[in-house]
Amino acid sequence: MYKPSHVFPVLAILVCLLGAPSVRADNVVLTSGHVRISSSSDPLGPSSRAVFAGSGLFLQMSNSDYPPIGGSFSFYRIPIQNITQGSGTVTYNGLTATYFSGFAEFLSDGTVTGALRGYSTLGGPTIFDLTLSAPSYSTVFSVGRAEHSITSTVPEPASLLLLGTGIAGIAAGVRRRRNSNRTCQKTL
Repeated sequence: MYKPSHVFPVLAILVCLLGAPSVRADNVVLTSGHVRISSSSDPLGPSSRAVFAGSGLFLQMSNSDYPPIGGSFSFYRIPIQNITQGSGTVTYNGLTATYFSGFAEFLSDGTVTGALRGYSTLGGPTIFDLTLSAPSYSTVFSVGRAEHSITSTVPEPASLLLLGTGIAGIAAGVRRRRNSNRTCQKTL
């Protein structure tokens, strides 16, 4: 027979396990990306476009009316959203957000920072909450336009060769030590 005092902890555990999914608050390091921001002095008119990828994230966004409603124009802080205007999709670790909002900021020290929140429906619950970062970027300016490209550092082949040689040396030393111990045990 179950005592009532045992039922409550079991129910609490079941509610926690079967409750609403928790919101992810993950840091995503962007490995590639391209952002194009055009002002009203660009012959094609004001707009913003972004494509980002990295750590389980893929984002594609287009906004033909930049800056956003109620926002101010900046070549360095770009709103990433499709709630009030614009279009696009965001996928993070298999979850696709049909609506999203956030920003990307290209800092003067050469790094990128930002935030992104994805929603399953307009006004619905948050399905992921992310902070964005990138170690470096490059910028090309032209008349009324800025294009930022996120660059990631790739190890040089010589560095990989040095790492591989070190690992092989350690493995050879371990093997030599094991063989030496076996020889000593046989002679005893």
